[in-house]
Amino acid sequence: MSENADTLQITETDSARMGMDEGRFTLIGLLVVAAVAIVAIVLASVGLSRNPTTNINVGGTSGQGQAGMSSALTGSSGLKKTWLFAIGHDYSPFEYVNDQGYTDGFNIDLISAVCAEAGMQCHTVYLEYPTCWNSIPGKHPVPGEALMGNWVDACTGWYVVQERLNSVAYSTSFMKNIKANFIVKKNDNSFNPNDLRGKTIGFQDGWVNDEKCLLRQNNIANNDLAVAQIKHYTHSEEAYKALDNNEIAAFFHSLDALVDLTKYKWIGAQYSCMLKGMSMMIKKGSKLAQWWDPAFNNVKEKGVYRKICKEAETKHARDEVRIDFDCLD
Repeated sequence: MSENADTLQITETDSARMGMDEGRFTLIGLLVVAAVAIVAIVLASVGLSRNPTTNINVGGTSGQGQAGMSSALTGSSGLKKTWLFAIGHDYSPFEYVNDQGYTDGFNIDLISAVCAEAGMQCHTVYLEYPTCWNSIPGKHPVPGEALMGNWVDACTGWYVVQERLNSVAYSTSFMKNIKANFIVKKNDNSFNPNDLRGKTIGFQDGWVNDEKCLLRQNNIANNDLAVAQIKHYTHSEEAYKALDNNEIAAFFHSLDALVDLTKYKWIGAQYSCMLKGMSMMIKKGSKLAQWWDPAFNNVKEKGVYRKICKEAETKHARDEVRIDFDCLD
């Protein structure tokens, strides 16, 4: 009996000690967990108090190189992505389809230089001009589905004009203003550019040189054209064909466009249709200008822009016709 009693007493004592040890270990574990939780909360608070910053120099410092620009943009939310630029084919030497079937021109050279400066991944996308800006005879022009539907991030080389500012935004301009004029057949001596009474005029769809521009010209009589007097063409070739077939009396076009002067001629005064020169046309609220503008300023200050612009006069001349580019100073 005494042995059994002693054994029972020892067992109860050990159990009590074990319970105390387990209680200590549990308490210590809870304290450790609590400490870790407190540290985590402190770190999270510090992290939340630090707002992300972007060190983009919007003024465009000439000392900021490609690596610096790319590094500055890395912390910019929504900027590191593949950017898509709409390019057309009917505005040589700015943009055209070369002999190999690829889009080419000054605009593509500029996109390559600016994207490289910013360290951005960029691609061009061939689209018809009305998908960027759609002008319908007799109606107010509207932005196209490619821009508003996010097919692309920017439409390349579009001029700043009153009607467009109601709907879209722009980057920094990269070309000076260009004026417009009437084009008629070379042997046509009957067209009076100062009076459009009864005349049917052709326009390239989506371009700044449209019937709205003609309506703003105070020195042209009867310039409030009826819908039947307005003909829009997606491609300039279509307008020239209409001119040849006497479907239109004149084609109102940009003075920097290539024209076959053996068949056609410019006539009349030079008309201003824009507020600013070529730019990247973007949706309002787009972040593209946040990196494009400072990168373009850097490219311009380094002399790269000037080199691209002057080389384009011969590099992208078609049919051995040299165009004098009105580059920025």
